[in-house]
Amino acid sequence: MISGGTTTVFDSLCVGASVQHPERREMLAPLVDAIERGVAEHRFRAEHLIHLRCEITDPQTPALAHAHLDRATVRLVSVMDHTPGDRQIPDVERWLRATSKAMQVSLEEGRAALEELLERSARVGAGVEAEVIGLAQKHGLPVMSHDDRTEAHVDAACAAGVRVSEFPTTLAAARRARTAGLDIVASASTSPSASSSRTATLPDCEPPRRMLGAPATMPSPVVRARRAAASVVGNSET
Repeated sequence: MISGGTTTVFDSLCVGASVQHPERREMLAPLVDAIERGVAEHRFRAEHLIHLRCEITDPQTPALAHAHLDRATVRLVSVMDHTPGDRQIPDVERWLRATSKAMQVSLEEGRAALEELLERSARVGAGVEAEVIGLAQKHGLPVMSHDDRTEAHVDAACAAGVRVSEFPTTLAAARRARTAGLDIVASASTSPSASSSRTATLPDCEPPRRMLGAPATMPSPVVRARRAAASVVGNSET
């Protein structure tokens, strides 16, 4: 990364459990401690900061985030909704088949997990999102939305005080974010937001370079995304 001109790295850590990874709750604190220890012991060539990626479908997410928001290395927060049926995952049945296979359970067991997730998302999602955004703002941290698919997603993010649209999944959402004055972070082609999960859709969408209005010659998408994130938190201050 250093040789490519990237001097600041955001280590993205998931906050809150997902259907496939309930262990993420217990992993967060040790991971943050390990990164901070590496920084203190000068084990990294690049500057390492932390991006907390908060799952709004887990009611424990606000408490998990709150425990780390005052750490000096935490500089960026995003709120993520990976509930099937919207945003990055419009195809519920495809998600069901893929998740059941990954978890090595039957489709019936997978569907039960899906129904539980949908119910929990409807019950706690909005409240968790609002609480996390409020906590981040109290700590003076920029907040990113995640996988905006519609103009309504972008409008809601703006109303909540979000400053960055991370990985908009449609051209309409990206254009709305630009019009609203949000910074936009695009993903590399191997990101789940683009192709590897095979769930995201980009109807009538040009390649990311044209979508963001960037010149034909540019750094790699990964470098662009990291530089955009660094600029949001004020790289010159770190």
